Amino acid sequence: MRTRARDAGEMAAAVAGALALAGIGWALLSFAPTAEIWEALAPGDCAEYCEAHDRCGVLATRAPVQQPVNAVSSGLYLAAGAWVYRRRRDALGLLLLASGSLLAVGSFLFHAAVAVVFNGLDVVGIYACLLAVVARGWHANFGGSPARVAAAFLALNPVLAAGHGVLTIAPLAAVLLVALALLFARYRGRTGASARTAWAAAVLLVAGFALHKADQAKLACAPDGLLQAHTLWHACTALALALGDRVFAGGRSAVPPAAP
Repeated sequence: MRTRARDAGEMAAAVAGALALAGIGWALLSFAPTAEIWEALAPGDCAEYCEAHDRCGVLATRAPVQQPVNAVSSGLYLAAGAWVYRRRRDALGLLLLASGSLLAVGSFLFHAAVAVVFNGLDVVGIYACLLAVVARGWHANFGGSPARVAAAFLALNPVLAAGHGVLTIAPLAAVLLVALALLFARYRGRTGASARTAWAAAVLLVAGFALHKADQAKLACAPDGLLQAHTLWHACTALALALGDRVFAGGRSAVPPAAP
């Protein structure tokens, strides 16, 4: 039986490994003299977030990794996926690992380059991660082959990516979060599962969203600081993803329904 200490140790190892990989990526890109390595890409909004927003001159005056703290902290999404996959080595765990990796790469490159194309990759990664947790909830409620469920939800990623061209991320993400809430309500009603983990994930999402908006509004903003509100958004949402998968940890038949 798994213990909290073991879970915490594995999470710490996943975080350390993922941040080390992101740090290596930062170090490699830092061999470039300036951000001119990104000049072929359509630029994003350099001043959108607090970090380095006061250094938004021409590319020749910027660092090759323009928002290093935000970039390296993007590795936390990889850590969340790796932790889930280590706990549950099935196709659904692999789906979240792949989705977390995609989000980590997209977010890292976006904060390094501040380019439109990587912002798109970042958003696609968000959808992929949410879909992976929805897939876990679907399987916990309705069963079936984990591989088939993972493949079906993987196929929805291009649909959401296309939908992003019509709608902003907020309504699409909201639909996925509502789906998760409904799946958990059904799962809890059938199994009697505790809502504590689900509430923790929800609080982290709300806190992360507030931090994201505070960073954009430049509240308590330190452009050169090691602690960025947007970095805390990464931390909150990455942990929420891991907890979101754990909400459905029992599987379809691990706990019998409560007696009427």
